[in-house]
Amino acid sequence: MIHEEVDAVFDKQVQVSVSNTLKALGDLAHAHLQKLALPVIAVTGSNGKTGTKEIIANALSAYGSVSRNPGNFNNLIGVPISAFAVDDSHDYAVLEMGMNQPGEIARLAEIAAPKVGLVTSVACAHLEGLGSIEDVARAKGELYQSLDSDSVAVVNQNDNWAASAAVGTKARIVNVGTQSDADVVCQAIRRKGVAGLMATLHIDGKTYDLNLRGLGRHEIWNAALAMGVVVGLGLDPEPALLAIEQGSGIGSRLQWTVNNAGVNIIDDSYNANPGSTVAALDTLVEVAAGARTIAVLGDMLELGPDAAKMHRDVAYYAADLDVDMLFCVGEFSGQMVQAFGGDEVLAVSDCSELLEVLKETVQSGDWVLIKGSRGMRMERAVAALSDTSKPEDN
Repeated sequence: MIHEEVDAVFDKQVQVSVSNTLKALGDLAHAHLQKLALPVIAVTGSNGKTGTKEIIANALSAYGSVSRNPGNFNNLIGVPISAFAVDDSHDYAVLEMGMNQPGEIARLAEIAAPKVGLVTSVACAHLEGLGSIEDVARAKGELYQSLDSDSVAVVNQNDNWAASAAVGTKARIVNVGTQSDADVVCQAIRRKGVAGLMATLHIDGKTYDLNLRGLGRHEIWNAALAMGVVVGLGLDPEPALLAIEQGSGIGSRLQWTVNNAGVNIIDDSYNANPGSTVAALDTLVEVAAGARTIAVLGDMLELGPDAAKMHRDVAYYAADLDVDMLFCVGEFSGQMVQAFGGDEVLAVSDCSELLEVLKETVQSGDWVLIKGSRGMRMERAVAALSDTSKPEDN
């Protein structure tokens, strides 16, 4: 990687010439982590990887100091930068890994050399760079295939594609699922209003309560996967469960607020693909409990040649759930509102038009879900609704 010649020395800093700066960055990060010799937990997946990363970090904080990626520093630059933030004061490092083409996860795993690997889920995402869900599973599975026999593969037994990605791994497998043969059995998920969710876990013949502050049922599943990491590391589950219960959510991911006009806003604006949008719609209808529901959806990007059909399918799903109103913005908005049907729809290409109509439409007591891919900047809709004045002030 590093050439022998030294080009220059400035203020006691050595400048070294390399043939590939990106590879050099990763190689240096790898050497740094190897020197520290602490357990690295690597997390990837089509949905839930950032949330699961945060829950794992919260869980492991019960046993020592934890370093994690800031935000979504999860690519070939972000992961090395995150690795350099790990130092000898830390006991664990939790690194989220993202990708949009084959080989990226393999390289990130080479850099991090994880002790534990987890693929949260495999779904239709980044299909422009990967082609099919089979290819997504193969690309995510590069994490499992990188693990050696001294490592642990935490496997989502309820996701067939994610489970298939682990086939052939050399690592010891910790299965997380709803079936009784799983190492971590997650059952009886129930909602505690808007305060959160809880489930029953069965681990090594013992029963535990898993409590989580969050809106989406899929979030408690992410917490169960985090407990798979705890079990894989051979740690006592109880301290982790307490730390998870005391943890908080992540900004722009199913975050519930009420504005000063009494409108309930579910901010899931960070990103979107078909699987995560369906989960968010389920959450909207469940927590609204009969109140009027409005889904504000931006385009889901990077879905490849079947993007139009995937957008229509999401709209069909929203209609089947009896979502009351659908507002869409983006290239596929017209197709979505046509699939949704009815009169309570709006398709626009420009977000500013959407915001004006949305602010005029919402009423006290409504539940509004806002979601779209990162490039759609749906956080603008969140900000606009958050600024809505009280009805008597209008």
